[in-house]
Amino acid sequence: MFAKKQNIQKDELLNKISQEEVMFQYLGIWPSLTQRYKSPFRTDSSAGCRFEWKNGLLCFVDNAGFNGKLYWSIFDIVKHVKSCSYREALEHIAKGRYTTVASQPVYKPQKRITFTYKTWDEDNLFKLSSEILQSENVFLVDTYWITKEGGVSMIKPSDLCIAYYFKSKHVKLYFPTREENKWYSNCTNEDIFGLDNLNQNGDLLIISKSQKDRLTLKYHFGYNNVIAVQNEGCYIPENIIEDLKLRFEQIVVIFDNDETGLEQSKKISKKYGIDNWVIDSQFKDPYEIFINNEQLIFK
Repeated sequence: MFAKKQNIQKDELLNKISQEEVMFQYLGIWPSLTQRYKSPFRTDSSAGCRFEWKNGLLCFVDNAGFNGKLYWSIFDIVKHVKSCSYREALEHIAKGRYTTVASQPVYKPQKRITFTYKTWDEDNLFKLSSEILQSENVFLVDTYWITKEGGVSMIKPSDLCIAYYFKSKHVKLYFPTREENKWYSNCTNEDIFGLDNLNQNGDLLIISKSQKDRLTLKYHFGYNNVIAVQNEGCYIPENIIEDLKLRFEQIVVIFDNDETGLEQSKKISKKYGIDNWVIDSQFKDPYEIFINNEQLIFK
């Protein structure tokens, strides 16, 4: 496909190969934009991952953010599987044997989520007023629409559906009563809960693992400056964490006190050189502690 000594360029390569076939070769999965998959990178008990086109690249979206990454292009996947550099990944892909032409179309739009909402009941999941929840861009969904290749789907959920809205216009839908498929979103690791609601500077900043824990820490336990990542597997972009270090005297990460939470909080603590506080309780997170009228204690 390419001369042995040729300097391979990404755009030229994408015009000559099928991204679907590369995915199949390295993941053993033929991509479908309508199906859900278990992650091939980790032990996964439920099928919540998907394929999505993003800026001309077919991406495997790992819903737990394996290695701190949500979107995995063919280049990311080959680098991981082969333990190689980006340039070496280009070479591996170029050497592959493919039966179809380049993926068409080269660009497919990212899915879009829109919704209408209704008034919160006083006794809601968060135990917060409707005014506070709306100020935090947390909405009780009445109907939502998903726009992607092939058309628009309108869904009126029969169970509790909550929308977290970001200024990027990304949306994360949360279905708290479901056992599986509890989340659906088009968010990235740059969509950080509470980032725009922080004080300009302060003594303490807490990083939590969910918007529900963040709201609990802020409004029920009195911690003024709290942000939350999309999930425990997500890392905060370096430029954002460096800015926060300049603004706050101490930054701590507080995740669940179960095995996954403890492991991931240690990784984030080490990566960014920040403190890690462990919840000392039979309950795993701040929300459960609040609901059970327990004190929030760290060790």
